[in-house]
Amino acid sequence: MKVHEPPFNPELMEMLDEFVDWFYSIDRSRINLNGSPDSEEKYTSTEWLEESKKIPVNEKGGEGFPKHVYGVDMLMSISPAEYMQRFRKISDELNQWFGSKYCAVQMYYPQNGFMDWHNNGNASGYNILLSHSTTGGGWFRYQDPTDANIITIQDKPGWNIKTGYYGRHDEPRRLVWHCARTYDSERITFGYVIPHKEMWEMMIEDILNVD
Repeated sequence: MKVHEPPFNPELMEMLDEFVDWFYSIDRSRINLNGSPDSEEKYTSTEWLEESKKIPVNEKGGEGFPKHVYGVDMLMSISPAEYMQRFRKISDELNQWFGSKYCAVQMYYPQNGFMDWHNNGNASGYNILLSHSTTGGGWFRYQDPTDANIITIQDKPGWNIKTGYYGRHDEPRRLVWHCARTYDSERITFGYVIPHKEMWEMMIEDILNVD
C-alpha cells in the first residue's frame, strides 16, 4: 500500500468535503450500525488474523468479506431516505470521477468502530482508498504479502488517501489481509476498484494534480 500526502486535487476535495460537511451536520444516531465495540481489540489482533486465514475460501467468512464490524456500509445501511439519497449521490459522483469498476466500500465508523481482518480476495483489483478522520484517532493495518510484516498506517486529521493492489485468492503473494480501527475519532472510508492498471495510474496522477 502506498500512502499519498496532500495537497490533493481541488475538484476531488470539493466533492469529498461537501459530503463530510453534510454528514457531520446530520443526526447520525438515525443510522443503524452493525455489530458492537470490540474493547479487547480481538478482531484486529494477529491471533484473529491467523484464525481468519484458516477459514476455507468456499465457506462463509473465507470469501474475502469482513466477518465482524462496528459501523456500517452506508450504501447498505437502514437509514432515512434522505440520507440514502445523499450516500448514493456521493458514490455515483466518485465512481464517475475515478472511472471505477465499482465502489467496494462506503464505510462509516463511529467512535470505537472497527473492521476485522479480511482480504478482499473476492473483490480484487487496483484500489483507491479514501478515509476521513475527524481527529486522526484511527488506523489502517495490513500484512505485506511479500514478507508477512504487519504495517499500521496511522490516520491524520482530514483526508487520508492510499492506493494498492488487492490480489485474488489464487494470487497468494498479492493477497492483502487488512483491518481498520478508530478510537476517539469518527471515520469514513470510500474504496474504489479501478479495472485497469494504466487507468489506475492515471487516476493517481489526477488525485495528486493540484493545478
